[in-house]
Amino acid sequence: MKVRFMVFLCLIFPSVLVAEAESDEAKIRISTFGFKTQGRRNLVEKNQTQTERFGGIALPFWIRFRANSEKEDWKANLELDAVSTGEDKLRILPGKEAYLALYSKGFYWGFGRKSDPNSLPSRFHWNDGVEGFFVETKRSERYRIRFDALDFYRGFPLAENRWLIWQGKDSYLPASARKELGAMSEKSDALSKTKFRYRTGIGFWGKENSGVFYNLQIRYLSLGNWGRFGEETSEARSFSSLGDKDYLSHTKVGLGYLLESFYVLGEGLASRGLDKTATHPQRPQKSLPISGEALRIETGVFGSGWCVSLYGFLPNGDRRSKNGEILELGFVGMGTSPLPNPLLNQIWGWTPGAWVTGAGLEKDSTRIPSKRPSGIFGTQGSFKFGNLRLEIQSSYIQFLSDTGASSGAWSISPKGFSGSFMREGSIAIGWAKREGNVPDLQLDLGGIESDRNTGIKQWYLLFKFGWEFSCVPK
Repeated sequence: MKVRFMVFLCLIFPSVLVAEAESDEAKIRISTFGFKTQGRRNLVEKNQTQTERFGGIALPFWIRFRANSEKEDWKANLELDAVSTGEDKLRILPGKEAYLALYSKGFYWGFGRKSDPNSLPSRFHWNDGVEGFFVETKRSERYRIRFDALDFYRGFPLAENRWLIWQGKDSYLPASARKELGAMSEKSDALSKTKFRYRTGIGFWGKENSGVFYNLQIRYLSLGNWGRFGEETSEARSFSSLGDKDYLSHTKVGLGYLLESFYVLGEGLASRGLDKTATHPQRPQKSLPISGEALRIETGVFGSGWCVSLYGFLPNGDRRSKNGEILELGFVGMGTSPLPNPLLNQIWGWTPGAWVTGAGLEKDSTRIPSKRPSGIFGTQGSFKFGNLRLEIQSSYIQFLSDTGASSGAWSISPKGFSGSFMREGSIAIGWAKREGNVPDLQLDLGGIESDRNTGIKQWYLLFKFGWEFSCVPK
């Protein structure tokens, strides 16, 4: 009954907004999903191999409302997502754009959620943006500048990266992995709770007529008393209930070049900060410094209705003592997870390093796919044949070494990587209206496979069916 009532509100409330605001565009998209996964994990104990099988099924539905309008002195963009959970409830999240901005003195003064523009011509990137007060220059063909005055950072959660988690993460993980990841009996309420933290920053995105693209972004995040990594005792917090003033700064510089049907880009990221944890015999400081860098590269060719690209991502690792104790964290990321595979993003919680999410500064020290420093190399292709859409994607992920002493410096030699890896891939076939970007019907088939010691093989089948209609009479 509650679900039906919420659906009714989601259908009626947008119509009221549209009637009052006279939006230039207002649409509702309703989708249903059919998801099935099966897998096995081979555990080797005392020279004997034990096979643990697991799987799950989910049938959620998803309602997305989108409206936007732009006038001389203001503009608004509203996206809302409502997704059903495995507990017969609805979870509502803002979409990538959900803000209102007034135009004054040559700037837009806005409040809400606004995504970072993807000024580089890339296919492989992750989403991030401001959630709070921002000031932005008026849209220009050459450049855009945005100042995030007050960003209530929550990890930039999106329905695209949460819908499967809300179905009940325990259902899709083997029992051994649930224990290692600490996901035993976690309910969707606990998984969806986030804490607001303060972030500020400035970003510059531009492009030239010569085909050169570039961006520069600097951000500062007050972590407060965040951290699943490191036991934060009263001693580490200095008996303060307001947190121990952990912080993280992020700098990103990107440069790309686009020429007719070819593009290439590189993006460098640097993270600096401090995570104050309890003291440790191997680390005399009462804090854990964060000093990491990462490099993202991509190149591709494209034409009318098709694109093929190669991408890579390499972060530096943690600095460790002789016995493997972490002395200094390497690269720490912010925003949503970069790969689109729902198994890695949502079930296994994988990210290429430590990550700042809505729950805090997270890092896992397990032998299964999770938040661990790792390098990525992959390829992706998309093709359009009239109303048909075909997408093929594959990635190879190799974890950085986490045993023994290490300087934390970048290394592309085999010594810098462990023998643990994952392979993942998917193929998607969809049908969409000729003018539409989102397929009305889509079938995805994909999976992951890990190294022999980890012993994971898992596949999934995802069927999407949706329809979109306008709320504004033409």
